[in-house]
Amino acid sequence: MIRSKNFFSENDKILIKNAISSVEKVSASEIVVMTADESCESTKLIVTISSVLSVAAVFLAMILFPVFADKRILLKLVELPFQLNDAVVYILAAGATFFIPVFLFVFFILYFFLKYCYFWKRIVFSTKMKLEAVERKALKMFYENGLQNTRDRTGVLIFFSVMERKLFIIADIGINSKLSSDELNGYALSIGDGLRHKRGGEAIAGVISALGAKLAQHFPVKPDDTNELSDEVISHR
Repeated sequence: MIRSKNFFSENDKILIKNAISSVEKVSASEIVVMTADESCESTKLIVTISSVLSVAAVFLAMILFPVFADKRILLKLVELPFQLNDAVVYILAAGATFFIPVFLFVFFILYFFLKYCYFWKRIVFSTKMKLEAVERKALKMFYENGLQNTRDRTGVLIFFSVMERKLFIIADIGINSKLSSDELNGYALSIGDGLRHKRGGEAIAGVISALGAKLAQHFPVKPDDTNELSDEVISHR
């Protein structure tokens, strides 16, 4: 399974970094490229599925291995210094020696498998849900990384979410006043085409260069401009 931190090769990361550096030398813009493992919130669903299947596994184990759930054996495993009802002792013993261990064992195996397996998530979550989730996370990352704080409001985030295989380009108001949404969507489509053909790094670098040429016209670099944000590809879980 490909994670965001190794989605791009080292050569791709260098290619993207160099493209960003070149653009920011001729324009007063700040471009950030970020990848994320996933954007859909799946934790609650994973916990629910893992819990239900773990309970089923406990009952299946009781059927297949009845000796481990035998009341007499369980009662012998628990020796208390005071008297309790046999039923209470049985419940305590069964929980401590059989039900809980089996449940936890199965639960954690399922939880980590489902958490890091993207295949089932791509089936369960609809296209609309994935698009909305990626857009929400892209906007969140835009603000969390301070792209709205650039001096001329010229921050651009190129955000790709690995699990959903969706990409968004978020631009601040300075750039949106000069470039149409159709132009930005065109850049996103170009990157998407490159990603589908295993040329993601090259496609992003090309889009950054093309975008930079336009930004240089509208936002030429100023003598006191500084590099406000990192040029490195950022990975987010």
